[in-house]
Formats: sequence, structure tokens, C-alpha cells
Amino acid sequence: MDQGAAIKKIGDELKAKFDECGMGKVEEMVDKLEEVKTLAEAGPGALVEKIEAAMKDLAGKMEEVVKDPASLAPGGGMAACADWYGSSVAGKLTSLSDETKGMQETVMKLASDVGDPMKKLTEVLGGAMKELESSLKRLSKLPAEVTKLGDTVKGPDDVAKIDTASMSKATDTSPIEGILTKIMGLKDVLAPAVEAATAAIQKLADFVASAPDMIRGAFDVPTPLCFLTSVLLSQAPAAMTSLLEMVDKLKGVDMQPMLTMLKDTSDTVLGLDASQVKAPVESFGTFAKEKVDSLDSIVKAAKSAGGMAAMGKKLGF
Repeated sequence: MDQGAAIKKIGDELKAKFDECGMGKVEEMVDKLEEVKTLAEAGPGALVEKIEAAMKDLAGKMEEVVKDPASLAPGGGMAACADWYGSSVAGKLTSLSDETKGMQETVMKLASDVGDPMKKLTEVLGGAMKELESSLKRLSKLPAEVTKLGDTVKGPDDVAKIDTASMSKATDTSPIEGILTKIMGLKDVLAPAVEAATAAIQKLADFVASAPDMIRGAFDVPTPLCFLTSVLLSQAPAAMTSLLEMVDKLKGVDMQPMLTMLKDTSDTVLGLDASQVKAPVESFGTFAKEKVDSLDSIVKAAKSAGGMAAMGKKLGF
């Protein structure tokens, strides 16, 4: 009996059943959970701090210029009516300043809305991934492991050294349900957090997109001299230029990492269907247990043959 060929045949059968059960999709899900855990560990802290700092600078600058309306007028012909024009701009900027402060509060709330749930996500997934490493991931490696053994064993002595006990342990899929229950339990915590964070980011994006026009609009010349606006903007007041630069700084804050984290969390954790994981894992686990038992029989036969041979040598045969 070619024991290497028999072992390789078991490996091929395991691989075929692995594909048939859809275990590849399960592996992809586990890899995605690992990515989500890594993103959650980083958390939104650094990004929120950048946004909050930029918003604070913008609101502070607005308050500063509003306190000195006369400084809002450019030179030239408008200098003669600096107080009148400056008061008009200050009134509009005060309204925009209030909105900016409101956005500051939104960003601060975003930190708490997302921070605590992400910490919970990290803790739960951290434990779950360790459990998956010793169960599901070990089970998924069986086809390749057995196939490799079939290619490398040279004789009964090599076969006798194969550790089927650890393989048999890997076919025990009973821990999977408990792991999935822990992950599914995150939905109640994460769903409102993802919804709130997504809404806050969209609100922030809308503000950043509209702020430049709102700032320029604040510096429009009011009636009856509104026809001078184009002339005024050709020699834009320093305050307007400064505010626009601050908005550009805010635009430069990359919110994509948080958006990616939220999307991956939503798709992977909130969209998790336990049955789509449990069914293929249990099916493959049951089949793998039978094949590992078959492999164990080959290993026992090799050990028995080795024992007989050793006894023969002692007896002088």
C-alpha cells in the first residue's frame, strides 16, 4: 500500500469538500473581520482631532474678524464706507460662525458616538479572532496540510510521526456558534454608532463644500451698492482670503479612513449572517472528521508495522 498516495488522496478529498462547502467565502469573511479589527484599533481619535482643530481655528478667526468690522473692508473706494460695509459682513459672518461652532459640537459628539463602540468592537473581535485562530483557521488549513504530508512522507516511519490528534481537535466546530454569537452581539452597539457617524460625516462634508460660497457671500456688497461686488472681490479683503485658506485646510483632512472603517464595519459585522458561516463550517467539519479518522487509521497501521519491525529486529528476524 502506497501510504503517501493514500494520504494525498485524503488531502484532495478535503480540498474538494472545502470548495464545495464554500469555505473560501468563510475565510474571506474572517480576513475582513481582521481588517475591521485593525481599523477599529486605530480608532477615529487622530482624525477627529484634526477636524476639531481645523474647525476651532476657523471659528476663532471668524470671531476675531467680527469684533473689528472696519478691518473687513478692502482699500480703494470702499474704504470710505468701511463701517457700513464691515457691519454688513460681520452680521453674515456671525451667522456662519454660529454654524461653525455647531459643526464643532458635531465633531466632538462624533468622537464619543464612534469611540466607545469601536473600543467595544476591538475587545470583542480581539477575543473572537484568537478563538477563530485555534478553531476555524486551523480547520481551514487541513486540506493543504494533509496534501503536503502526502507529498513529503517517505515511508512508515514518517507516517507514524503524523499528529492526527491536533487535526481531530481542529474538526470540532462546536466553538463556532459561541464565537458568532459574540460577534452578532455587536450589532446592537454598532448599528446606531455607524448611523450617527455616517450622518455626522455627511453633515461635515456638506458644510465644507458650502463654506467657501458662504464666506464669499458674506463679503458681497449689500444694496444699493451691490454692483460693486465684482470690483471688491478683485481686491479681496485679507480676512476673506484667510478664512478661505482655513476652509481649504479643512478640506485637506482625509476622512476616507473613517469612511472605510464605517463601511467595512457595516458590511462585515452588521451584515453578518451567522447561518452563512455556521452551515458550511459544520458541513466541512463533519466531513473533515471522517477523513482525519481515515488518516489516523493509516498512521496507526504505520506505527503497528514499525512496532512489529522493531520487535523482529530484537528477536533476530
